[in-house]
Amino acid sequence: MLPVRVGAAPDPVVSLAEMKAHLRVTFADDDTLIEGYTAAATRHFDGYDGVLGRCLGTQTWTVGFPYWLGSFTLPFPNVTAVAVTYLDANGASQTVAGADYDLIEMIGGTVIRFKSAFGSPSLFSDAYEPVTVTMTVGYGADVPAPIRQAIMMLASHWYENREAVTMDGSPQVVPLGVQSLAA
Repeated sequence: MLPVRVGAAPDPVVSLAEMKAHLRVTFADDDTLIEGYTAAATRHFDGYDGVLGRCLGTQTWTVGFPYWLGSFTLPFPNVTAVAVTYLDANGASQTVAGADYDLIEMIGGTVIRFKSAFGSPSLFSDAYEPVTVTMTVGYGADVPAPIRQAIMMLASHWYENREAVTMDGSPQVVPLGVQSLAA
């Protein structure tokens, strides 16, 4: 199963006040428009299908697995907490004790490694993905400055250029500095 976001970040990565200061906008007429561009720029980078492949603000996601493995590779780095649940052979929801696994941060994501003493209980056969991992991910309030700057640059570009922009006849969707900051 693809990861599903079940809890959004409580605060925007870049506030309206920060974005307006970046744009040097002092009036309120465009606040809704600026918030929209800022949200779209954040979404460009954020989450499973964002260009960074990671969560920026603290979020809650779930991902399902069809059977037990010695470990589960989660699709995100910066995982701060997990809960592993499963449907037992009778279809009742059960929770795996935190002492039965380790959470290991890797370069491309996070791994849940089950300890050798974990017995891999029988799973409900009528469920496609009877094992579910619910994870808390993201930088929280500490989103790196280059990512925040890239969000502001991209939102600013869209605010200043409300039509398609071309460079040497080819479309320029993302300003060059945005890609460098995101890297």
